[in-house]
Amino acid sequence: MSGFIVFSALIITQFVAQTGVPFGLAVVISLLGSAVLGGISGWLCHRFQANPIIVTLAMGTLAVGLIQAQTGGAVTGTAPQWLSGLSAPIATTFGIPVPPVVVIWVVL
Repeated sequence: MSGFIVFSALIITQFVAQTGVPFGLAVVISLLGSAVLGGISGWLCHRFQANPIIVTLAMGTLAVGLIQAQTGGAVTGTAPQWLSGLSAPIATTFGIPVPPVVVIWVVL
């Protein structure tokens, strides 16, 4: 799972920084890429009766390797400002000195 998380995070930051695509489109591309790689993992497990944990670890490593090949190993993107503010521990929620991420977790 961690390989897919890194894969998605790097796709989002790199696509936004390098190509200027909107954040929402980068998220959709990330989800589609993860879904395709996850589907391939499932197919490999079913077709070859492979151990799912081994295939998942291998596919996560492959996903991170694909991003490293695309970026040359250098990450130039950053998170959008609204997302940084949303997760900042010193941010306020509607003027109340409680970070928005805490309010989100309470609501969930």
